[in-house]
Amino acid sequence: FFLILFFLLEWFYPTLYERGKRGATPGKRIVGLRVVRESGAPITFGQALLRNILRVLDFMPFAYGLGIAATLFSRKFQRVGDLVAGTVVVYADSHSRPAPPIQLHIPPHPPRLALHREEQVAITDFLSRASLWSDGRRVEMADTLEELTGERGVKGVGEVFAIAEWLRQSKGGEA
Repeated sequence: FFLILFFLLEWFYPTLYERGKRGATPGKRIVGLRVVRESGAPITFGQALLRNILRVLDFMPFAYGLGIAATLFSRKFQRVGDLVAGTVVVYADSHSRPAPPIQLHIPPHPPRLALHREEQVAITDFLSRASLWSDGRRVEMADTLEELTGERGVKGVGEVFAIAEWLRQSKGGEA
């Protein structure tokens, strides 16, 4: 019984806590860390399971040697489990206030191109998450949508906001 309990706690405790919006075990929350996708979105159950199962590789050959080496040689200081799962551990910094959104007074309008459901969700997610990003990050993200908006820079951000607001209004407030 105790071996089964130990097994379940060792392999599934972090997985259950890290999936979803909080993205952290109680220990990570205490020190102000959380696990997110490389895009900044919450991780899925599959990603949480994969990153935690691969902890055994990080431990190889002893004392987390491979995990330490991976963090030293990866751009985002990711261990093997994070590299494979596409996740990264970041500071949660729950005490900081989100940056105010760029105010551009562009009336809502439909996109220039037809969008799939996933693209519509991504655009409305941009609007809801933009207040968490710096102005530079907003511009960087909006620049990837230049084909859709026809704009770059701050004007591109405004166009994404206008399309997202149109999508939100056209769906009766759903995001």
